[in-house]
Amino acid sequence: MASRCIHSRLSVDTVVTIAPQAIMIEMFHFLRPLWFVALPPLLFLLWRWWQTHDTGAWKQVCDPALLAFVLDIGPGQDNKTRRGFAVLALVLTITALAGPTWEKLPQPVFQTGNDLIVILDLSNSMNSIDISPSRLVQARYAIADLLKLRTEGNTALIVYAADAFVVTPLTSDTATINSHLMSLDTQLMPAQGSRLSTALEAALRLLKQAGVAGAHILVTSDGVEDEDALNQVQRLAAGGHRVSVLAIGTPQGAPIPLSDSDGFVTDRNHAIVIPQLDEVALRQLTTTGGGIYRTLETDHHAIEQLSRLFEPDNNPQVATQRDSRQADIWREQGPWLLIPVIALALFAFRRGVLLLLVFLLPLPDQAYAIDWNNWWLTPDQQAQRAFVAGDHAGASHLFTQPDWQSAAHYRAGEHQQAAERLNDIPGATAAYNRANALAMQGELQAAIDAYQQAITTTPDFDDAIYNRDLVQQRLQEQQQQSQPDESNQAEESKDGEDGDDNQNRQPSSSSQDSNEGDPSESTGSNQSSEENVQPSSEDDSESSQPTEADRKQEDDSQQAADDARQTDDLSPDEQQIAHEQWLRRIPDDPGGLLRRKFLYQYQQRERAPTGDRQAW
Repeated sequence: MASRCIHSRLSVDTVVTIAPQAIMIEMFHFLRPLWFVALPPLLFLLWRWWQTHDTGAWKQVCDPALLAFVLDIGPGQDNKTRRGFAVLALVLTITALAGPTWEKLPQPVFQTGNDLIVILDLSNSMNSIDISPSRLVQARYAIADLLKLRTEGNTALIVYAADAFVVTPLTSDTATINSHLMSLDTQLMPAQGSRLSTALEAALRLLKQAGVAGAHILVTSDGVEDEDALNQVQRLAAGGHRVSVLAIGTPQGAPIPLSDSDGFVTDRNHAIVIPQLDEVALRQLTTTGGGIYRTLETDHHAIEQLSRLFEPDNNPQVATQRDSRQADIWREQGPWLLIPVIALALFAFRRGVLLLLVFLLPLPDQAYAIDWNNWWLTPDQQAQRAFVAGDHAGASHLFTQPDWQSAAHYRAGEHQQAAERLNDIPGATAAYNRANALAMQGELQAAIDAYQQAITTTPDFDDAIYNRDLVQQRLQEQQQQSQPDESNQAEESKDGEDGDDNQNRQPSSSSQDSNEGDPSESTGSNQSSEENVQPSSEDDSESSQPTEADRKQEDDSQQAADDARQTDDLSPDEQQIAHEQWLRRIPDDPGGLLRRKFLYQYQQRERAPTGDRQAW
């Protein structure tokens, strides 16, 4: 009896061990067996090439029986090993191309089908505070929680008020929806109202474009004021879609705070508006749409219940199609045969390997005899174009005239170079421009002397007189601040800070820019024959009259230049901190792009008016 039991166990073990091998042999086949048709002709061609290569030329002049003695062909020279490797590599390659396989992997060819379109109400009633902090904030948090529970399927987000707008189309990337979700606000909508039918129509259009059947639509709102909404739900239900509702709010309601004041929204009779949750209309949507109705305030498990509803297993049509539509994909084993082929190929290309070094050498740099711009434009003309385009640094290297070089350096903020280019140029205009550059560089006494030189040459040079007086005043302030006064040390410190602020009051930017940017007509040799953009000296004088706005603009420019110079003196880490602090000054408006997008789409649609429409 014991021997029978042992024999029985051995039989079972033997079957279990052999079964996988039998299955593998039974399922073994080639995915592309026609590749074997190419094997015989390739072998024949290989054999013919060997015959021709060895004795093809001598067969025409020598008897075949004497070839072995004439050519001294022996076993050592007839490399049978290499030929055997070549034949083996060819056979392995053809076998790999034929696609041997014995294992299949089931792959579903039907998508999960739990596509979801979330519709969010952005009418003013969603700002009601019957739910803390507001209905809209709670709705955004609820949608965010719902997106966290979704592991598969596509999701879209649509917002509506007087009209509907698609925030994100159907996508499996819920992170994209989350990035837009918290920036949604009622202020983004170009017009107020509560036309749910436009959002349902947009959802139906998205589903048709994507070719989706059996999707879910979740309406997140506090009421329905649109009579056509029920008709749109019927159209969705007829297409196999289900409409559910997540109600936001309470039946008692609460006032709507104004965003720009401490009051509340009122109607035409100046009575405070208290929007209440319209449960009857919302439930009617779910009854017609075949979905479920949940209230966020009273049902704490509403998100979990809605998430389970949107799973594909709860859609009988989708579950049946998913189970019945699967395809078998065979795991191809052919690429493994290429590994020995690569190893065999290493022995085939030993001769001529040094030739590969030629292809590894770097290519020489391309040399150009002349720039094509020099064919049509002179350097001064090229510089003038760069100057007008705002490339002042590049223009400074292209100009050949020193006065234009100085103007380009000045516009580029290189005041020292601008002053140096004018040292050897006579005339009042050159002295005036050099004085401006020196003043911007902080050399006030040298600037005063240059202004005086321009005034001596041209006594009625009003711009030079004004700037000289302004620089003299600034120089006197600096001299007064430099005098020590121990009794008023704290007050002097404060005055020093004020002096730093006043330091920006350099020569008027209008007069400087006008004269620095366009040198006087007295140096007419630098005027381009093609780019005739140089104004006359009289125009420069008239346009350079200083104004209070010009002085303020130059103060801001000087302050920015001072900040830039201070930043350059900092370490890289300190510069990074300074840049971050500067970026924090920029107003953060994440919904600005959506606001402009919604406004543009709203203006393009030009919907017909629908009669009296409430503003909440």
